[in-house]
Amino acid sequence: KIYAVLHSRRHLPQCCMQECASKFPLLFAEKAVYCILMSVSSPSHITVVGAGYVGLITAVCFAKFGHRVTCVDTDEKKVAKLRRGIVPIYEPGVRELLKTGLARKRLFFTTNYEDAFAIHHPQFVFLCVGTPPRRNGSADLRFLESAARTLTRSITQPTIVVTKSTVPVGT
Repeated sequence: KIYAVLHSRRHLPQCCMQECASKFPLLFAEKAVYCILMSVSSPSHITVVGAGYVGLITAVCFAKFGHRVTCVDTDEKKVAKLRRGIVPIYEPGVRELLKTGLARKRLFFTTNYEDAFAIHHPQFVFLCVGTPPRRNGSADLRFLESAARTLTRSITQPTIVVTKSTVPVGT
């Protein structure tokens, strides 16, 4: 559904839809957002909530394609390291992408949601927070719910929100 709405607003050609569907192993609606971000002529402002493995990779890749990305995380030590170009995870190529994004002023890290939303006014927000399993096997959604509550208080303009966190069907 989101894909159809976004497609009609941006007038993406059919070939782009097919190319995106084959390139990105993501949910269908999320593929639409990636298609739009890769096809727009001017850079978008993006906020990524969570600077863990998924969030950091998402942030550095969008920065590489010219978008201005603000990554917000609650871990002050991690954010301080990322601001200095120190990568807290292992993934080939990420260190270089991080350093390039920082040097080109396309990549920013903060612990302050107000900075990430009210000041930078993102057009897209990617929620990339952990959803660890509980003892009974169900997903612990408290980090995602907290991020969503903060997001609703902080967003000041129309924004497309994409959940990259792993969640149960129907969440």
